[in-house]
Amino acid sequence: MKILAFVPCEDIRPELGGKVTLIGATDGIALDGSKVASWPVSLRAAGYLRFQVERSEPVPSEVMIRVTFGETEVFITTVPIVVPRPDLPSSVSLGMVLVPVNGQGTIKFTYSFRKHGERSWDPFVFDVPVEVQNLPTKST
Repeated sequence: MKILAFVPCEDIRPELGGKVTLIGATDGIALDGSKVASWPVSLRAAGYLRFQVERSEPVPSEVMIRVTFGETEVFITTVPIVVPRPDLPSSVSLGMVLVPVNGQGTIKFTYSFRKHGERSWDPFVFDVPVEVQNLPTKST
């Protein structure tokens, strides 16, 4: 399987005709720590993955999507997927999930494609860095 694109964003909305709108596409998230009243804060996270099945590969029937922040699992789901024409690119979208963030770290999206419940490919992992700027200093 070949990954053509992964776009992390804040939300994904379906449109007519099979199109989708990606809201708040990003390469990483920067938080202004001076404006955070208390930790953790909830960040919106979604992911759009475009892929192509190689000619000699089986066609996947489902994908398990796991979202983590640091070592904490935030969300996990398995969804059926349809690849109408294996010779053309296909996509899978994960709509918005809330990710509790307690400082700097990494939101990880892990996609595990399967054929009838059995993993046929190594997982694909995508990192979205979360940086916190302007952290208030503790006075002594």
